[in-house]
Amino acid sequence: AMALADFAASMQKSTPPNEQNAWIFYSAYMRYMGGQAGSALKETEKLAGTPYWKEKARVLGLLARIDLAPRMDAALEKDIASLRPVFYRQESRRLSPLRDFLLLKLERKYSAAGDLQRTIATHAAGMTLSRGTDLDSFGDEKSLPLLVDFLEKKDKSEFEKFLVAGMGVNGSDVRDRLGSLHLSRGRFADAEREFAKLDTAYLASLDHSHAGGLGPFGVDYADGATEVKWDKLKFARELIQAEKK
Repeated sequence: AMALADFAASMQKSTPPNEQNAWIFYSAYMRYMGGQAGSALKETEKLAGTPYWKEKARVLGLLARIDLAPRMDAALEKDIASLRPVFYRQESRRLSPLRDFLLLKLERKYSAAGDLQRTIATHAAGMTLSRGTDLDSFGDEKSLPLLVDFLEKKDKSEFEKFLVAGMGVNGSDVRDRLGSLHLSRGRFADAEREFAKLDTAYLASLDHSHAGGLGPFGVDYADGATEVKWDKLKFARELIQAEKK
């Protein structure tokens, strides 16, 4: 990696100024991949010109800073949050691999620090968690409540909003997943507690096509046409009463 980085640096000298950015970025990228985050950061500071190169320099520079920081702090999170319009505008798909890599680095950083809530939130953002099959197989009894609390937090920081922007779920979706998980494992009182926190409109929206829409035993609780809804809260309460008999 370092040999390639040196080659890219040498090419900068024989390349017209308006074509140097590609070689500068390549040199910075190879230094970063070679474990030289400090050198990579210095290289990114040379990038100029079009917004395309400036944006890539910002992302790579932040990756280097994440590696160099002993732990995440509010200042670094704020700078990462500033990338939100860069990553999530329609024409920025070309940067999605860098976004995914950055979120993976963050997930590992928070995991190493023991911050379980941010670990699960960055993981969910990194996999672009959405309602449906992704959510139906996501998380467990320990991680899902943390994600619910994160999504339902009232006063989110800009960094937390950045993470939420990468998810296609809300707190109700994850709570529904948690309740369904409890149902499937026979914890009917826990399931009732979670479903009772969902508003009636959300419960009424659940059918075969939504997250957790299948019954806990692999069959649909509502017989008949697919447009038929089924009441998970009522179902949980029926199972609780059945256990008492």
